[in-house]
Amino acid sequence: MALVLLVEDDASIRTALSTALEHDGHQVAARERGDDLEACGILDLTTVDVAIVDVGLPQGPDGIELAHMLTSQHDVPVIILTAQGDFEVKAAGYRAGADLYVTKPFSVAELLWQLDALLRRTGAHGRDVRPVTAGALSLDLTQRIAWHRGEELALSPIEFDLLAVLVRHRGKAVSKARLLDLVWEHDVYDTNLVETAIRRLRAKLADRAPQLIETVRGAGYRLRA
Repeated sequence: MALVLLVEDDASIRTALSTALEHDGHQVAARERGDDLEACGILDLTTVDVAIVDVGLPQGPDGIELAHMLTSQHDVPVIILTAQGDFEVKAAGYRAGADLYVTKPFSVAELLWQLDALLRRTGAHGRDVRPVTAGALSLDLTQRIAWHRGEELALSPIEFDLLAVLVRHRGKAVSKARLLDLVWEHDVYDTNLVETAIRRLRAKLADRAPQLIETVRGAGYRLRA
């Protein structure tokens, strides 16, 4: 578990990310703005393991300034979120010491994998670098490779993220809406996308484990592992 500082002015994104991070086992300090965090007594920045910071904060320092403060004064790894894809903005973020740059809209699941990889690189709380396993399945979240009984699965990025979410929640039903939130970009509401991806994933597992992904009526999908 890591302590994640999340500074995002968009309430819907802040809530969705906070929920996903907490569900993933992290402690979250979520804030709308980043001005003078320490002086306001909000949290001790020396205890923060990683920060996720939006560039376009409405008041106080913007995300670039905040990233510079966090990295230079507190040695906190930073992931920058922005709706801007401009190279100069990205360059400014990296010059400020940011480790990763994520452009909106983005997949929550992919952001979680990137966060996991960053925590492993920085050694926060001695995070385990071993692949995630569930029965005969094994997933390397850094390299984004999945195996079943040692044989590599040829998965698309969406299929990998979908399988990884089910592995993380193995034995528990995950609703279509929840899968949509975690795997697809924000503001995507068509649960048919989930059904189609599950169908493709099942087809790729058919020869190895045809009953691995179970449909739970009214509740979503569950990994049998």
